[in-house]
Amino acid sequence: PADFESLQDGLTKSGFRVLCLAAKELPGAVDPGTVAREDVENDLQFCGLLVLRNSVKPNTSSTIRQLRRSYHRVVMITGDHPLTACQVATNVSMSEGNFLVLETSAEGLLEWRSREQKSPTAFKATELRTLAKRNTLCIPGASLAKLSEEEFIQVAEAATVFARVSPQQKEQIVLAMNRSSHTVMVGDGTNDVGALKSAHVGISLLTTTVVPRSAPRTAAEAFGDTGQPAVVRLGDASIASPFTFKGDSIKCSLHVLRCGRATLCSVLMMYKIMGLNSIMSAFAMSALTLDGVKLGDAQTAAESMFTSICFFLVSRSSPAKQLAKQQPISSVFAWPVMTTLACQLSIHLSILFYGWQLANQFRSKEFKRDLEGDFEPNLTNTVVFVLMAAMHASSFLANYDGHPFMQPMSANRPLMYSMLFFVGMILLAASEVMPDVNELLSLVPSPNEEFRWKIFMLVVADMTLSILVSRAISAIAVRLRGQAAERRAQELGLGYSGKVDDGETKVAAKASKKPKSSGGKTGKSKSS
Repeated sequence: PADFESLQDGLTKSGFRVLCLAAKELPGAVDPGTVAREDVENDLQFCGLLVLRNSVKPNTSSTIRQLRRSYHRVVMITGDHPLTACQVATNVSMSEGNFLVLETSAEGLLEWRSREQKSPTAFKATELRTLAKRNTLCIPGASLAKLSEEEFIQVAEAATVFARVSPQQKEQIVLAMNRSSHTVMVGDGTNDVGALKSAHVGISLLTTTVVPRSAPRTAAEAFGDTGQPAVVRLGDASIASPFTFKGDSIKCSLHVLRCGRATLCSVLMMYKIMGLNSIMSAFAMSALTLDGVKLGDAQTAAESMFTSICFFLVSRSSPAKQLAKQQPISSVFAWPVMTTLACQLSIHLSILFYGWQLANQFRSKEFKRDLEGDFEPNLTNTVVFVLMAAMHASSFLANYDGHPFMQPMSANRPLMYSMLFFVGMILLAASEVMPDVNELLSLVPSPNEEFRWKIFMLVVADMTLSILVSRAISAIAVRLRGQAAERRAQELGLGYSGKVDDGETKVAAKASKKPKSSGGKTGKSKSS
């Protein structure tokens, strides 16, 4: 037909998948299996266009908006027509600007063309960054094949949509992205196997048919014709990728990113707490032990039990509900970690040394240090134990990482209640309000009222100062990392400037409770 090209372009620009149908009548004596394909597929008669609509699932757009607002780069890698891919990218909030498609001119040169077929622009690899900030770049597989290795890497770092690509080109694109960033690849087909294996994090989608809960199911429907329970068949993509999500939603990428960041923060938090406790215990078992300070069995058992419970409950903390724009600290030797450790150690050692010297003023002149003798309750032992217990409690309170990668301690109710009980018992022991508790822990009474309140204020000062200093340093570090993330986003043209749906925050909150909530996918591979 005369309007064939314009009709096809109009349909693909609308986001439809278009297949051309043609036929040819062969003589009855000819066996199609014995004829070359080139001889059969010629002189065909046009029969029409088959137009397919691939509806976008509801959660796809909201997931991509969350990724873009947290300054993640979202890329589409698909085998669809470039115009179809560009329209789908617009529908799922991957782009708000003008699309430029890299095509081949009549002279065989690569040039950028807009979807409105305006005057083309010559392709220059040095201008990709500038061009990508003002436009959304779409690279077809045929144009990728004509690029040099250096140009291929530069295009992979700047383009948003890759269309009409082969499975081998998908893998090459992911490998090129790996050179400058970390990649998360989400795919559901055999043609995604290479890319899923090459990505740093590969997630395969396992599409299954879900029966509504309200629909009645008979025993025959539940077990199928074979009489065996229905099983989910794993495809090549799920075997090749390290992660498999039972569903067809790219929302699983949010779960992986949030949980991964929370895990990293939990590990660093454990390192900081164990480092502080180890240094304090080393000081107590070296310098203080040589001075005759010992801990009783009841004291050691109580402190060790509460510390172990807190370590176990810290690991149950949940990730934040929203992705943060900042990148988490990935090294123990980062300046925020080392600075907060140095400040907390200075506070703990100063207060412990002052309390130790304060208790020694009431030591009898006939006191003799017996390193091999049995434990005997005394004032120095009581002061050191109370201060050490307060320092162990403050190490958890001061170093717990909440915003922006983990939920606050109030969301971890068992940990919060345990810490409240732990701190309450320490304050009771320091204030001597319940003498029975002190006697149970082999703690001797204070010599006078002034001394008791000095020790009580030391306990409060140790916990308050260490928590305030740690939180202040953490807030400064989060703000600086946020500013660095914004500068990086401006340089790379990242971020989302569109409108936010009213119910998007509520949907994100429900996602943390239902990690397998249903969602959507454009039907092709995603890489962010």
